Amino acid sequence: ERYFERIDEPFEVYPGIFVNRGAYRFSETFMSCGTDPTATLFAGCRLTAGGFYGGNIRTLTFNSGYRRGRNITSIVSYTRNFIDIPEGKFNTDLISFRFNWSFTPKRYLQSLIQYNSTTSQVGANVRLALLNTSSTGFFLVYNTRVATVDFIDPHEVERRTMSRALFFKFNYLFDF
Repeated sequence: ERYFERIDEPFEVYPGIFVNRGAYRFSETFMSCGTDPTATLFAGCRLTAGGFYGGNIRTLTFNSGYRRGRNITSIVSYTRNFIDIPEGKFNTDLISFRFNWSFTPKRYLQSLIQYNSTTSQVGANVRLALLNTSSTGFFLVYNTRVATVDFIDPHEVERRTMSRALFFKFNYLFDF
């Protein structure tokens, strides 16, 4: 896979490490393997290597899942990034848990919970969908982010919850 990114303003890619302005061309190669994802128990892994903002990135991902019948699936995964760019060298970790309960093909409950070692945060997204046709229907979505270390918000108040939102969404596709 080949990528191109133009950075107009420096941005912090890791605490204290900034990617400078400029054009960045890079590519990556990956190798993946896995067992049958339709089986009751399944697993997989992926190794990725390539360029990253003038340096290199190596990524290891491991996942395993459990399927109960046709309707319930849960997957846990772990990703470790080894990053070496001219501005610094660092590692990141991402741990995630995904759960899906399909009541019918158009009615389901999904959740994704992730821990990010770079930000020391846990994020959660829970979604209930009641669809009429593909991507049209009612969605109820809850998102939250929680700090796992002490967090001082801009008002000098210590708290752990960084954001929380509840969305009610209805999509309808018009046929003209």
